[in-house]
Amino acid sequence: MKTLSITLPVGRTLQLSILATYADNSTSDNSTHYPAVTWSSSNADSVTVNNNGLVTAIGVTNSAVFVTATSGVVSGSTQVTVIPAVNLWLDPPKQTINAADNFTVKIQAQCGSQTADNITAFLTFDHTQLAVNSIDNGTTLGTTLINVFDNTTGTIEYRATSTSAQGGNFTVATIHFKNIGIVDHAAVDFMTTTDKMTTVLKDNVTDVMGTLTGGVYSVAPSIANISPASSASGVPVNASIVLTFSTAMNQTATQNSFGLSLVAGGTFSWSVDGKTMTFTPSSNLPTVPTIRLV
Repeated sequence: MKTLSITLPVGRTLQLSILATYADNSTSDNSTHYPAVTWSSSNADSVTVNNNGLVTAIGVTNSAVFVTATSGVVSGSTQVTVIPAVNLWLDPPKQTINAADNFTVKIQAQCGSQTADNITAFLTFDHTQLAVNSIDNGTTLGTTLINVFDNTTGTIEYRATSTSAQGGNFTVATIHFKNIGIVDHAAVDFMTTTDKMTTVLKDNVTDVMGTLTGGVYSVAPSIANISPASSASGVPVNASIVLTFSTAMNQTATQNSFGLSLVAGGTFSWSVDGKTMTFTPSSNLPTVPTIRLV
């Protein structure tokens, strides 16, 4: 193994690799030189490893756990220690909003039995659909070091620290967004690239970041067109009712919410894109029908 000992917070993964040392003390990390490699964990309740050596921290370790790679008669092991994690998530993770509405998303920290005193959150959003109005500093960590956003690139950077360890659940920051053109849905995600790495630190040193959960924000559907139009005259008594929506709809839910006064029943059909519903009544329409969607 290239790494003999690692520490991972719960929920994190790490790719292990093999380093072979030969009799002449030369080394190689080219896996094509080895026979088939089998990976195993001494405690799969705490640490799992897949066939390619990807380690996942499942639960806090109370004793030594070893991940072993075996090739023929040769094997190597890495000791894995799993510690409690601090998870970051966006609250709410899902929300339906109206066109041009402002809405609020909070960056929340869930510490469990862990603590944190330094959090850096990088986030990305679709700047063609969302814009940031402002970001409110959280109060738990106390000192805000960075609070910046860029609506031309769709990025947010927020960093805060504390002179003492903070536990429990708390709000890291509050982001005020505006819907500037969500077509169907817009995602807001944490970033974990090398140059924009979201981090959670304990004692300003130890990495305790666990899972990161972003959010998806959808636009509330609206009726873009209805035919026959309201107050239309000369409409045949057996005319079909055609509703066109602003986005693809849940067909079953929409049909169940559709009501037409004084009409016993009828049949529904939909366009391929799921945006247009046609209702063909089984009996003649009344003189002044009332359509409702509930």
